[in-house]
Amino acid sequence: MISEYLGIMVSPPMVALFLLITVSLCRNNLAARRDDFITAVGWLVFSAVAVNLHLLIVKLTFHTLDPALQNIDQRLGFPTLWFESWQRVPVVGQFLLTSYEALPVVMAAVWLREQNLTMRRAMLLSGLFCWFFYVACPAVGPRYYDWAAQTAQVTARNAMPSMHLTWALLMAFNSPRKWKVVLWSYALVIAASTVILGQHYLVDLIVAVPYAVVMQHIAKAGWFRRICTYNQIRNRPSSEAVAVEYKMREDTEAFARLRSQVAFEYSRAKALSKAGALKTIADHIKNLI
Repeated sequence: MISEYLGIMVSPPMVALFLLITVSLCRNNLAARRDDFITAVGWLVFSAVAVNLHLLIVKLTFHTLDPALQNIDQRLGFPTLWFESWQRVPVVGQFLLTSYEALPVVMAAVWLREQNLTMRRAMLLSGLFCWFFYVACPAVGPRYYDWAAQTAQVTARNAMPSMHLTWALLMAFNSPRKWKVVLWSYALVIAASTVILGQHYLVDLIVAVPYAVVMQHIAKAGWFRRICTYNQIRNRPSSEAVAVEYKMREDTEAFARLRSQVAFEYSRAKALSKAGALKTIADHIKNLI
């Protein structure tokens, strides 16, 4: 009993929750602290609701579509089941398992570092709409399907689409330029780990890509941002300063992207100008000779 309790407390979702709350209490900025707290509460509520929804979907869907998804992978020429043998390689298997399970902690760390509101909106939307996929296309993944008996284990029907890859992509989409390489590399590791660990089929990853793009597009849309801003102002009628700070942070995200683009174009123009100057000097020396 105690070991099970300790296992839950040190699980990645609980570590992520503890990290969010701890950093929130250490912040001096009121709006930033509230955002951390809202994110932590949202994560806790989502996790609690997700457990019950998974149990409900399991009861409603005894048969899954795993054979159909496996058939699609075969038609694409992708040996999904063969890749599972890679996890038996000690170093590879442990690295991929650690990377896969650490996703909630990585999400919390990225949020605390940047507090990107667009990323939070996109992750919330993707976490809400994925349930329609789980009901329409229930699947457990190759690891949890008994291919001999053609039956699925009693576990979550959350293979299609891969939310691990979806959330990893959303972090990469919304990361600043200095973190792009790290988070895109992490997204690739997540994609590999989901297949090698037997959690997903290739088609789950393929569907996750446009799904993440659509969620990102909606989260960045002006009308959706106005709805979120309206709710923030409506729910805080006595704190105009906080509402104004939220708006300033939204504008700061856009300015940061613009500044990064301007810096890149400036460095490119500077490099081209240096190359042009060197060519002019070389031509001048050639004429003197």
